[in-house]
Amino acid sequence: MFMLHVGDVIAANEEDNHLKVPALLELIGQNLKKLKSPGQSGTWLVPVHLSSHWTLLEIRWDLKQFRFYDSLPDRPKAMSDSTTVQTRAQVLLQILRDYFGQHFIKLEEWTWIGEKRSQRQANTFDCGAFVCADIIALAESGAPSQLTQDDMEGWRRKILETVRKLDVYARSRSVAPLSKQSPVIVID
Repeated sequence: MFMLHVGDVIAANEEDNHLKVPALLELIGQNLKKLKSPGQSGTWLVPVHLSSHWTLLEIRWDLKQFRFYDSLPDRPKAMSDSTTVQTRAQVLLQILRDYFGQHFIKLEEWTWIGEKRSQRQANTFDCGAFVCADIIALAESGAPSQLTQDDMEGWRRKILETVRKLDVYARSRSVAPLSKQSPVIVID
């Protein structure tokens, strides 16, 4: 969520809105309190939503790299979205440097690595599932997922089964799928 706020900081700076910037930085700071500092982390995985499409930014602190993952890299807005995420990542790095007091973080030492895989998504609605697959694969192996569109039906089913096993079902709230086969879970 804080990547969205970073975009708002950029827009507020461009508008010279000096009242909005500190409030946005405070909001980002509240989210950063929940995270380990860059010096204590090897990698951050940051889902990014732009133009009705989910992508993933991997921040590799140990290698000083931003790695960008996009399941639809051939779509018309892909290059623009990649540039937007790159700009936001650079601004985020400056914010993190100031927030965590990590003045050794120098933006000029960082490398941007765009999506290297060919287009894997063939529809307009599986981008979130592809981001989830990349997060799991990166956390488990350090490499992004190799799932393709043909794998998505089974992958979405696996995600749904995992969600249904969460402790939320044991709580007093009424949580149930619409039916055993339904991909929708109702939480009341």
